[in-house]
Amino acid sequence: SDDIVKQKLNLMKFRGPDHQEFHKIKKLNGEQVILGHVRLSILDLDKRSNQPFKFNENIVVVFNGEIYNYQELKRTYLGDVEFRTESDTEVICAMYEKFGKDCVKFFNGMFAFVIFDKQKNLLFGARDRLGKKPFYYNLTATGFEFASQLNAIRFSNDFTISQQSRKFYLLNGYIPDPYCIYEKVSKLRAGQLFTLNLETYEMNIEQ
Repeated sequence: SDDIVKQKLNLMKFRGPDHQEFHKIKKLNGEQVILGHVRLSILDLDKRSNQPFKFNENIVVVFNGEIYNYQELKRTYLGDVEFRTESDTEVICAMYEKFGKDCVKFFNGMFAFVIFDKQKNLLFGARDRLGKKPFYYNLTATGFEFASQLNAIRFSNDFTISQQSRKFYLLNGYIPDPYCIYEKVSKLRAGQLFTLNLETYEMNIEQ
């Protein structure tokens, strides 16, 4: 429901106090993709760069972080693109449109993002090479939920403590990726990308 989505976003608002928004995107089979975002404005402070960011009729993105070389990418690879913002968010979309999942090879920065590709009916996402930006997710046979804060996924879900992760924590003082303190919740590893087929919910993860 809208109320649950808003409460999930409110749990992350301390990290993104400048704007809060979510989009519900209906799919042909009646299901929907819900993308939400809380923004800390750094590049292009104008509201035109608010997220979820719609690049064209097929691409919508939510993005946490910063692409340091986005101006260089615009000059080198995207001279034929007519940009409407000065944001690195729009550059991510344009690079994905041009290079597909290989776009991440060009990004220098700290980031975690997810793109909804309406035409291919898939989600594509990635986490930066050092894992500076967090990425938690819960995948079941009927749905997929992701967030940069674990408490947002935990809200409205009933998870149990992972005994394996508890052992990791007691032995090491932390829980290594891809494990999480809760069963059924995982972390995308640093430097990984994924594609998720929204028809079959098959997830493919690559380093």
